[in-house]
Amino acid sequence: MMLEGLDTYVERALKDWNVPGVAIAIVRDDKVLRAQGFGVRESGKPDRVDEHTQFQIGSCGKAFTAAALAMLVHDGKLAWDEPIVTYMPPLAVADADRITTRDLLLNRSGVPGLDAGETTIWLDKPLTRDQVLAHIGDLKGWPLRERFDYSNVGYLAAGKLVSAITQTSWDDFIRTRIFAPLGMTRSRTTTRSLEAESNAALAHAMNDGTIQSAPWLDLNNVGPAGAIVSTATDMAQWLRFQLTNAVVEETHKPGIDVEDPEWRLLFPAAEKIRWAMGWATYEYRGEQLVEHDGLVPGGMHAAVSLMPARHIGIVVLSNVDFMTNRVPEALRYWIYDALLGGHDRDWSRDLLTQVMQATAQSTAG
Repeated sequence: MMLEGLDTYVERALKDWNVPGVAIAIVRDDKVLRAQGFGVRESGKPDRVDEHTQFQIGSCGKAFTAAALAMLVHDGKLAWDEPIVTYMPPLAVADADRITTRDLLLNRSGVPGLDAGETTIWLDKPLTRDQVLAHIGDLKGWPLRERFDYSNVGYLAAGKLVSAITQTSWDDFIRTRIFAPLGMTRSRTTTRSLEAESNAALAHAMNDGTIQSAPWLDLNNVGPAGAIVSTATDMAQWLRFQLTNAVVEETHKPGIDVEDPEWRLLFPAAEKIRWAMGWATYEYRGEQLVEHDGLVPGGMHAAVSLMPARHIGIVVLSNVDFMTNRVPEALRYWIYDALLGGHDRDWSRDLLTQVMQATAQSTAG
């Protein structure tokens, strides 16, 4: 009864936001309450989204890289605060001999981030992961531990660290140590297999006022930062793992403040956002949330959220990019409100109003 009305709310949100389809997973007390699809995989086509439909999860995959390193710490093969040059060659940045695993995952390492224009060295570039890392010296990052700078290439370096320690690829480690044990049978570390899949959502973006499908964006060259593909059913198992396994508890602990006000677009209920290892953290209704959104340019928008103290986890996967789609944010707050008691706010309508007002102001300006 707590989730009564969810189906109706989701269908209305899809219509209001012009989003073709979503898949959701809800876990509470180590039980899967929902793993369900809504809408269609491609705009204008009849194929329905279900709990097994594959979506790109974008930067929600950073938590998988953080979990991989947490496992290596648990195995005694890595120490959070040991310089990473103990395990791998130095990166082409200042203070490379002092950067630790914790620094990399907290985005305070000085490895170039979004503020330094790091996407210019990998987005839509035909480079290997090693070639991308070789270019980080072309950009100027911030001094070590001086500030938060969200860095995809920093997480690429973290994936390289996994490989250096295990003598296997990041992809193989994720498949064998996370996907396989958790039964995540339809999860992949790259989009390159999706062409052969019969149940995968297409990416969509707004073009000339209409939602149009687009090819999946290949993020393999920064795979550890955002190339994972998954489903509602599989991500439900990931939620259960995150909420019950002590190995990853360290990755949930905040370590640095996020000062950029634009992060409030992703976490509109937050007053103060702090960054943990692969996660953003803040309070909602007096409880700590541990979250990340996955924004795939020109295509998809995912959200993964944990409320550890209440043993609740929520995943929303959608097939329209973030620029015109706040459905994942709206649904996660609606679900938390339902599970905690009380619906004081229509998050979908409120966020839609905010986006429409911002768009109008931008057009007028």
